[in-house]
Amino acid sequence: RGGREGPRRLSLSSTTMNAHGYVEVSPTEEREAKNAMRGAKLGLGISLLCFTAGYLSTNLTQTTTSAPAEFVGQAQAVSHMKAAFLHDDVSEIPAHIERFQAEEYQEAKDSISTSSTLSMTVYNEYTQSKPIETGTNTYPWSYVAEPNRATTLAVDDADSDSWYKWTVDGHVQGYGSSVEVLFTEVGEHQVMLVEKTATSTSYLSVKVMVKYVRREIRSLTDLDREKFF
Repeated sequence: RGGREGPRRLSLSSTTMNAHGYVEVSPTEEREAKNAMRGAKLGLGISLLCFTAGYLSTNLTQTTTSAPAEFVGQAQAVSHMKAAFLHDDVSEIPAHIERFQAEEYQEAKDSISTSSTLSMTVYNEYTQSKPIETGTNTYPWSYVAEPNRATTLAVDDADSDSWYKWTVDGHVQGYGSSVEVLFTEVGEHQVMLVEKTATSTSYLSVKVMVKYVRREIRSLTDLDREKFF
């Protein structure tokens, strides 16, 4: 009445109510519901397979792209090392350099060189940004390293046209403007740097003192802090 439609009644042509008050579904509707559920599961499975395939394809592409670059870098480093070794014809060092290496450490004389321009720096992951203070009322050594920590020996203002050779305690450690070494014992160690140009050969010998260095806990790297605790 009044233009309004009454509430619609659900068609119960295919469903019946049992004695317990539950709706009984016809076999046809039950079969259709099962088919719909299987379709939904199948669609979900296909979606997961497509996602996995796309993820693996992306990561494999990145891996195969970066792997050749890393391999090329390693090959170039090895090639450079071999080339530098072939140019190593330095078999003798000046007598005064040998005498200096045989002497005990003296604060007034911890390095000697045949060139006024050849110098080097010793650092690790801590001292690269904050060098160890040396001098009066601090560490008395000009070159300080720490045991069992990767240490870099680097030429100051290296010349790209020069050839460099590093020796620690009489053993060749590498070639180039810098080299990474590992001191395993505390105390004094002899480091010698040889620079060879087209016209001359220069020598720099320094005494590196290897000592344990105390640091504030908050200044430690995450890895060292975890090892400490």
